[in-house]
Amino acid sequence: MIAIFVMVLGRTKYTELSKFEDTKTASQVVSLLKENTIETKLSADNVTVMVDEKKYMDAVMIVSVSDLIETGFSVDDLLNNDLTTTNKEYLTKSHLYV
Repeated sequence: MIAIFVMVLGRTKYTELSKFEDTKTASQVVSLLKENTIETKLSADNVTVMVDEKKYMDAVMIVSVSDLIETGFSVDDLLNNDLTTTNKEYLTKSHLYV
């Protein structure tokens, strides 16, 4: 019983990082993230990359500085904050904009 409880609590929860244009780009992103020790999954469509939700912001940062994809991040995205925006998220946004 305890083993099942520990197994359920210890499971990695994944969140969608992005849906890419093609399978080549998606597999490059997966390889890049794995090199940086971020757990990833490729969805059944082979173009949607899922990452460990605890490392989502790290994954965004790694992919955005890699030049594999264009972020399309604007100053509006940078300034779009509310009370729930953490300092880490704000810093990540500012790095993406630059």
